Amino acid sequence: MHVTSKIRRRLGPAVACALLAACSAGAPGTMTPNAPQRDASGARTENTTIFISGSNPSAVYVLNSKGDIVSTLTDDLNVPQGLAVDRSGDLYVANLGAPNILVFAPPYTGTPTVISDEAGASPLDVAVDASGNLAVANLSTASGNGDVVLYAAGATSPTSIISSPNFQQPRYCAFDKHGNLFLDNIQTSEAPRSHLGVAGPGDRSENVTIGEIRGGLHGTSITQLQTSNQIDNGEAGSVQVTSSGKIAIDNYVTPGGTGGNIYTYGAPKHNDLGAPAMLHLRRSIQPTTFAFTVGSKRLFTADYSLDAAQAYTYPGGRLLKTFHFPSRQLVQGVAIYPNQQFP
Repeated sequence: MHVTSKIRRRLGPAVACALLAACSAGAPGTMTPNAPQRDASGARTENTTIFISGSNPSAVYVLNSKGDIVSTLTDDLNVPQGLAVDRSGDLYVANLGAPNILVFAPPYTGTPTVISDEAGASPLDVAVDASGNLAVANLSTASGNGDVVLYAAGATSPTSIISSPNFQQPRYCAFDKHGNLFLDNIQTSEAPRSHLGVAGPGDRSENVTIGEIRGGLHGTSITQLQTSNQIDNGEAGSVQVTSSGKIAIDNYVTPGGTGGNIYTYGAPKHNDLGAPAMLHLRRSIQPTTFAFTVGSKRLFTADYSLDAAQAYTYPGGRLLKTFHFPSRQLVQGVAIYPNQQFP
C-alpha cells in the first residue's frame, strides 16, 4: 500500500491532508457561478450550483447543474474542509489550516469575511440555520478534545463554546428546520480484552456516535443520541438532515476499504434515533462528505480518494454522474445551492 494511502486510512482525510506537504494555500482567484433562477410562476428551476472544496492546492470549485466547473476560488484558503450555504447564497468554508471560517458573498468575487476560530483549533465543518446562525465543528483544540463553537447571525465573536467528554472528536454538523444542531463524532476508548482486565496493544477502539445540541444557538450541552446499531471502527463523515427531518450520516470507510454507507435514521424520539436504513454508495472509495438537493431526491458526495464528486439518487442509490477534478486534488467538502434546507 502506498504511504499516502496508509496515512489516509489510519488518520482519516482531514488529518492526513494536514500532514501532506502538498496541502497549502493557493493563489488569489475569483468565481462567478450562476445564481438559481425562477420561472414566471416563481418556482425554482434546475439551475443548481455545486461547491466542492479541495486541498491540493487549496481551492473551492464551483460547478453548474451540468457538472461543468464554472470557476475556482482560492482567496485566503488554507486546507478548506466542510462547506455550507445560507439562505442568501453566502458560502461558508471551514479553513482547517488557518484556523478560521471564510464567508464569500455572491457573486463570490470580493474579499471574504474572516471569522476567527479558537487558537490552535482544527475547524472541520460548518453549518448555518434558517436565521443565519453559524456552527463550527472543531475536530480538536489546543487543549486536546474538540468542541462546537456557535455564532449569532452576522457575528464574528462566538456566542458559546460547547464541549463534552463524550464527544472527543466532533466531525461534521447540520441544523434541522427547528434550529437544533446535530453532529457526529469519533469516540475513542480502551477496551481491555485480557482476563487481567488490562488494556494492551490492539485494545483501543473507535466508535461513531451522534449528538444533538437542542436549541442550536441557545443550547448549552451535547446530548448523545442512542441508535439500534453501533458503527465500530468506522469513520464519521457528513451528517445531514433530510427535507422531512430524518438524520443521515456518512460512514466513509467500509470493510474492504471501498465505498461508503449512508445511514438514515428517523428524527430523535426520547434521545433515540432507532434503526437506520443503509445505502451503500457503489463505485466510490472514500466519500467523505455529502449534501442533499432540494427535496432530498439526490445527494452529491465529495470522494477524497477518488478525487471526484458523484451524484446519486436518494434513497435509491443509483449513480447518476461523476464530476472529475485535477489529479490528486483531494476533494474534501461539498455544498449545494439551493438545497433541502433552503429550497
